[in-house]
Amino acid sequence: MRYLLLFLLLSCYRTEDRIKIEPNTDIEREFHDNKKLSYELVYKYGKLHGTSRTWDEDGNLTSRIEYKDGIVNGAWETYYNNGQPKNSIVYLDGMKNGLEVWYHQNGQKQSEALYKNDKIISKFLRWDEQGNQINN
Repeated sequence: MRYLLLFLLLSCYRTEDRIKIEPNTDIEREFHDNKKLSYELVYKYGKLHGTSRTWDEDGNLTSRIEYKDGIVNGAWETYYNNGQPKNSIVYLDGMKNGLEVWYHQNGQKQSEALYKNDKIISKFLRWDEQGNQINN
């Protein structure tokens, strides 16, 4: 599912720029019609590796995802167009491992859950936009 989402997101664009930064390592970049950067992907030996980023047409960062050997490994963060965090989670070898947090657009925490090996191991907590906890 994670890879399908990224594929669908990126398949709407055509590759504009692929730069070799060192042997076996390339950076692929795509630009919006207004010439602002749309995405930047790092490949090593043909697999996603390192930090990949996406931006909206106004130049606001919308996501930052860490990869290792083609698998999500590290932080996956998304952002609202006002720059506030939308969500964050840490992956280890393609599986959620750590605290997943979602935020309302005003910056208040919306929900959180702790994961280990892609399974929730804590209570799922939720808050309204004013920061009041919602009973589950």
